[in-house]
Amino acid sequence: MGSDKVRIGIIGSKFQAEIHAASIRAGCHGEVVAVASPTPGDPEALASKFEIPNVYHDYKHMLEDPSIEMVTIAAPNSLHCEMTVNAAAAGKHVLCEKPLAMTIEEADLMVKACDEAGVFLFFGEELFFTPKYVKAKEMAGGMVATKSGIMLGLGEKDEEIAQAMDDLRAADVTVDFYRDDSHGGPYSLRETIVLD
Repeated sequence: MGSDKVRIGIIGSKFQAEIHAASIRAGCHGEVVAVASPTPGDPEALASKFEIPNVYHDYKHMLEDPSIEMVTIAAPNSLHCEMTVNAAAAGKHVLCEKPLAMTIEEADLMVKACDEAGVFLFFGEELFFTPKYVKAKEMAGGMVATKSGIMLGLGEKDEEIAQAMDDLRAADVTVDFYRDDSHGGPYSLRETIVLD
């Protein structure tokens, strides 16, 4: 391909996956090369909208692609642990949407799997960069780094991986959003984040 961009696969195909695809496209350090979702028609729709070249209906098949360096997990919360452990075993860096896990034990297993595989585990939480949380981080003395975090280098592409993560969290992306009456009616994205 001749690109030094991080090659990313998205697991999931709905709202959060769309935000990941849009954010990565808005950045300049990563490119989405695959999407995986078992829901008929959904990964094809996301792939069409964002010009993603490869579609899978089983994320495990996507993990077999040696050209994919990183995956983002935008799947149901109950699958985060299993998917992260499998991605780590396949040698893929992982960005997992919130919540990271359903239990502390699952989170520990995810961290351990990524640590042992020598891959990064990122946690997608947009509130980390709101002013009150930034101030709390400053008051606490900054970030704590682990082998599964962005602060320690583990390989030759660390800088590119870190830059791709910056693209994800810093992109200014607008996504059309509507919450139907079964979920409390229509809200703006900001109001929904507060409710969640």
